[in-house]
Amino acid sequence: MLLSKISAKLTKVLEVPLCAKTLLQYYSFLTSNRIIIMAYYRTIDGVKYDGELLKAAEDAVAKDGSINMAEAEKLLEEVKDGNNYTDIEKGTMAYIRENFKWDEDADEWFRAAIRKWAANK
Repeated sequence: MLLSKISAKLTKVLEVPLCAKTLLQYYSFLTSNRIIIMAYYRTIDGVKYDGELLKAAEDAVAKDGSINMAEAEKLLEEVKDGNNYTDIEKGTMAYIRENFKWDEDADEWFRAAIRKWAANK
């Protein structure tokens, strides 16, 4: 699961599909050269959360103090990138909804969109 998420992210950035061998070579390069990348998970008060979703929410509120519609759409795409709504992602989104300010329309849209998407999984 983690490898497929990393592959999806790198494919978006590099705009080239990556095979498993290339992905492992890239990961090996990063770790052998001590290049520090953000940990995939972040623990807050003993609970494990999705680090990328938290970073996206933090970046969103850093701009204007709340998550707007465009940022909510980006969060949904982050959740959907693995094509599976994991328990970690569910917990992370619950944390984000409870601890970050949302524009009302963005919050309502996100809740409806995530319910609709998750119902088909």
